[in-house]
Amino acid sequence: MPRSWRRWAGRQAWERQPDTGWELLGLKPGPSGLDAAAVLAGTRFARPDFPAYLLPVEQLPESQLACVRLDGSDDPPVVIVDLEDSATWHETRFPVFERFSHYVTDFEDQAHAWRRISNFLRALQTGSAHGRRTPGQAPRPDDWRVYRFCSQNVVVAMVLLRFNRDDNILDVGACLITALSSLDPDAPARALCTLLLAEAHRSGGDLTVRFVRGTGNNAASVPIPGAVCRWSDRVGVVLDRRGGLVDRDAGCRLFVESVNIGEALRTLLREADAATAAATCYGVASGLWAASEVETLLAWSPSAGFVLRGLTDPMDRAHYACDVSDVRVAMLVAAAHRKMSAGVGDALLDAEDVGQRIGFTANNDLTCDFTADRIDLTEWMFGGYPAFAVTELRLAVADAEPDQLASAVYASIHRVSGADGSAAVLCPRDIVSLAEADRERLVVAAEEAGVVILAAPEYTPGLTIQAVDKLTRARTARQ
Repeated sequence: MPRSWRRWAGRQAWERQPDTGWELLGLKPGPSGLDAAAVLAGTRFARPDFPAYLLPVEQLPESQLACVRLDGSDDPPVVIVDLEDSATWHETRFPVFERFSHYVTDFEDQAHAWRRISNFLRALQTGSAHGRRTPGQAPRPDDWRVYRFCSQNVVVAMVLLRFNRDDNILDVGACLITALSSLDPDAPARALCTLLLAEAHRSGGDLTVRFVRGTGNNAASVPIPGAVCRWSDRVGVVLDRRGGLVDRDAGCRLFVESVNIGEALRTLLREADAATAAATCYGVASGLWAASEVETLLAWSPSAGFVLRGLTDPMDRAHYACDVSDVRVAMLVAAAHRKMSAGVGDALLDAEDVGQRIGFTANNDLTCDFTADRIDLTEWMFGGYPAFAVTELRLAVADAEPDQLASAVYASIHRVSGADGSAAVLCPRDIVSLAEADRERLVVAAEEAGVVILAAPEYTPGLTIQAVDKLTRARTARQ
């Protein structure tokens, strides 16, 4: 048996998480009457082909086991296997923890976190029952509250937090991070970091996060959860685990590395100033901005930082109109990106359900490049082309008020006419309302240049309303 497991089993024997019955099995029977040897014997009896190099240490729901994979090392990895699926038993299974000692530490942290969260929720229910708190009352940012972070029907993390206005930092009173066998081992910690830092930004803080024990006014600091530290080490952000504090600079860097964006955009944000990077990460995490909108604005807008943070005063009509125009262009690019990502059909899918991955690059010449296994924008075609399905596309956007749209389309045709491969000009749906003679001249000019004209489903008035709403939300995002 590996030394780390023998040392823990000799010292602890077993450990149980309160209220849930989850047991980490050792040499002596736990409250359930089971120990590692009994579970292993039962598993081998029912399934004689179960590998001898897997030592069960925890029973999980839906016929799953957490097992130490005996590989001869003193601190072996832990994998999760499905007893009903023998394909998960083999050594190629991706470990959920590289070391058993990390698994034990996380199990203990989860036990403490679950106890604090359960006690807090019970106290909250008692307060509501006795009239000390209005049922259904939404908490203020400086109230302690619990978030359950889910991906579809899977719980990724639970966290107890509040914004501490006295110290201008986010306090985390309990943090429970799950281990998901089908995802990257650091995926839950990455998602939790995104949630915590987005909440810190929304509450008005400077992205400083402090981990404390419970919800008392003078709660002592506790170490940063191991899963968060492992994720930060992986992306090159140094944290002081024992101190229990993620400072402002480390929080900003960790936010950039954690938010769900492409590497090209991540590189741009690494070079941006801290305020713009934080606001952009929050915008993407909250759904205010699509990643393709941000990349388009950073490449094409001369005042991208002001646009992404909504800093332009609406009373400054000239500059505000320019910001609205920049956002409309970015929204058209994002609409094309969603259409391509959906694959077959035109359903607007969740980010988790994207039909195909799209390569996207916003160039400095007001064009952008798309790559995919299949880019089919036939439904958006304007003109006489029978079909439009390619794998690479150079795109320019012609966005203007209806009376100036034709001129914008001509300029965009000229911009992409010399591109290698397929090229297209994307414009709002207002193009179908132009005079017939103007439409025919545009189609002829595009055909001569080898360019396809695409008409998005959105009309200019609707785009303008949405753009103004985005700028308003960006300006008022922080409390």
